Amino acid sequence: MREIFGKIIAALLIFLSVVGCQKKEEVGVNPYEGGKEPFGILFTANRTDPEIAAPGEVVRVNVKGLKKYENKFDIRLNDVSTEVVALTDSTIDIRMPAQVSSGIVTVILDGQIFYGPRIGVEGKVAVDTDYKIVNGFDMGLRQIMPHSGGHIVVGSFTNFENEKSGNTYRTGIHHITSLGQSSTSMDFRRRANGPISSIARLPNGKFIVGGSLTTFSARAVGGIARLNANGSLDTTVVAVINPNADTKPLDGLDTVSSFNAGFSGGMVSYVFETPDNGVIVVGSFTSYWKIDYAYSSRVNRYYINTKVKNVARLKEDGTLDSTFNVNNTGFNGFVNGAVKLNDGRIVIAGTFTNYNGKAVNNIVCLKPNGEVDEDFLSHGGTNLPIQSVTYNSTLNKLAIAGTFKTFGSVPTNGVVLLNADGSVDQNFVLGDMDGEFPNYAYILNSGKVFVTGSFSKYNGINRGGVLILEADGTAKQEYNNLGSFRGTPTTLVETTSSLGNPAILLGGTIYEVGGKNVGHIVKIEIKN
Repeated sequence: MREIFGKIIAALLIFLSVVGCQKKEEVGVNPYEGGKEPFGILFTANRTDPEIAAPGEVVRVNVKGLKKYENKFDIRLNDVSTEVVALTDSTIDIRMPAQVSSGIVTVILDGQIFYGPRIGVEGKVAVDTDYKIVNGFDMGLRQIMPHSGGHIVVGSFTNFENEKSGNTYRTGIHHITSLGQSSTSMDFRRRANGPISSIARLPNGKFIVGGSLTTFSARAVGGIARLNANGSLDTTVVAVINPNADTKPLDGLDTVSSFNAGFSGGMVSYVFETPDNGVIVVGSFTSYWKIDYAYSSRVNRYYINTKVKNVARLKEDGTLDSTFNVNNTGFNGFVNGAVKLNDGRIVIAGTFTNYNGKAVNNIVCLKPNGEVDEDFLSHGGTNLPIQSVTYNSTLNKLAIAGTFKTFGSVPTNGVVLLNADGSVDQNFVLGDMDGEFPNYAYILNSGKVFVTGSFSKYNGINRGGVLILEADGTAKQEYNNLGSFRGTPTTLVETTSSLGNPAILLGGTIYEVGGKNVGHIVKIEIKN
């Protein structure tokens, strides 16, 4: 045994001597060599004193390591340079800039950026934190409609406030109270199996919904459905062919959607009620269909198809109105928005240059009979696409937003206010957005204009993608204190805040407003 152990030791010594004789590898160059030395700057608190301040006021920020670099750094709020009032080893006092929106404090020293806490800028605009919504919707909203003291919301969502469960449905449509909580006054039952893009209330109190849905409450529909006043699907019992009458006598009857209509080739994007309880439909579809139940069974349907593109009017029973928009060939592009005016005309905007063989520039107005409104058209259109069109029925004015630079002969910068006759309100002039563009605009009852987009500056001042402008397009500091906005609105309703002040309820694909995460819906207070 000792002999074997000795041989093992000898082998190990030989191996170590060989390894030790090998040439040592050179150590590679340090990839971090030449990097900047750490400055030792550290924000020691995530709150400032005070947390909200008005322009001109002094705010204390807790930060270590700045004293030794006095006069060598720049400290900013929302990327706007601030005045240093006092500096110690552990704090810095800064004066709020005269023109600034809420945002975070940053220190810039020798090309390095250090991120600090957020400071709220005092003003007349704020997120209503007393509105009860916490998590919101899991996906985007398309329309918010006031109803019964609260709001009916439609969109592509499948959940609200994490309430969805085995027998609790939240898909496509939901009713919330004035406080932002789920209401029990509507009975949508199993709801839609896909997104709902639009809702309208008929004169008889029922509702029309349109979108990409193929069922509502487990009954087949074709992108459009009529709901009873309580939210349930409006159904009827019809006689159908029963090939198994001897064994299944009940199969001779079927419960179906009372609104016998559907669209194919694209989705229903907008629905608008008509005085006779019918509906005008706008979307990307290419044909209309109805079911002939006399030749249908519970399993197989007999469809009657009619070519109709982008725009159609349906009667109360869902029948296609053949007198509306005769010989319709539709648009040669895309519809991005549509609104109904007080007199029943429909304004449609998007990316197109032709409608029914007539040259148009991204916007067209249709009379209630489907004919193009030539007077509206005479004012021209835009040179580039329109992303959104909104309408204030109280002021009888429209707002359009997009990448365009002209409307007719009028130079613009992406937002135009229009009178109901299609003429431009030349009192409003949108300022400089530093090469970026708006995606949404709405004229409020106060005359102010709410604007969002990809911009970070307005007339040289950092504004973070949201503006509340005066009627002439100027941005007053007290109405532009909100700060960051991430998302694209699709719907806005004027309401009141929890304190009774004017407010807007905003929906769309919205992630952050004023430094707060939101679930695609937010209430913003706008004081007078």
